[in-house]
Amino acid sequence: MTNILQKIGNTPIINLKRYSPFKEVKIIAKLEGYNPTGSIKDRIAFFMIGDAIKKGLLNPSIEIIEATSGNTGISLAAISKILKFKFTAVMSNKASFERKKIIRSYGSKLILTKDGEDVITVKEIIKKFPKKYFFVDQFNNQNNVKANYLTLGKEIIEQVPNISHFMAGIGTSGTLVGTAKRLKEYNSKIQIFGLNPKLHTNIQGLRNLKYYHPLIFNKKNIDQIINIKDKSANFEIIKDLLKKENLSVGISSGASLLEAIKLARTLKKGSIVIIFPDRGDRYLSLL
Repeated sequence: MTNILQKIGNTPIINLKRYSPFKEVKIIAKLEGYNPTGSIKDRIAFFMIGDAIKKGLLNPSIEIIEATSGNTGISLAAISKILKFKFTAVMSNKASFERKKIIRSYGSKLILTKDGEDVITVKEIIKKFPKKYFFVDQFNNQNNVKANYLTLGKEIIEQVPNISHFMAGIGTSGTLVGTAKRLKEYNSKIQIFGLNPKLHTNIQGLRNLKYYHPLIFNKKNIDQIINIKDKSANFEIIKDLLKKENLSVGISSGASLLEAIKLARTLKKGSIVIIFPDRGDRYLSLL
């Protein structure tokens, strides 16, 4: 019998022909919503929890706790349930209704905070109860980078061997940093772009680099950081994807596609790979 842990990764790609301004420039999306719980964060949750168990940092008497914008919390909640661990997600009260409900549906505890105070809250809880919890700490956990290096980067190379550009939104920065490292090893000419949102962005899943300072962030393999703004167009384009392409994706996917279209207009030829990190069903209350 298989469980969802064996179904993480190996997600499909799609060539978004209708959104490219030129025939010789491809915009290719990696559909991470096809992971078992519906997001890219299944990859890192599996690696981080697995590593903690191997190192003896986590056992049934210790509870898992994490600061999350939602997707990592959902992934950790699902994996914790399978492995019979207790899990507490600490999340901004701005998170969508669907994300909160999904985490609770797995039997996990949810603590809501003011926007930007989730990490601070977790550290305060850990300080009070140092032996009770294992703090996953996705912003500083190198297994976040490792998971994307070993799985996501590898899959992209196999699926799009002629990739010329890669673009990913910045949250913890694990997706960008891990994948960039693998792609640059494959072909140093591949251009890597990170999408950095404004402070207190409404694009759930993304976080401003200057405010959060994730220790796993490494700019070595990144060619350009693009500062992006919250736009109604992010919502409009994901509605368009659903209507015309039958693709249900989240808000950050819309932001990535808009930036990929801008980049495509400057190229004569190339294959731009972007990440659609999750499904749109966890944002319906926001649309």
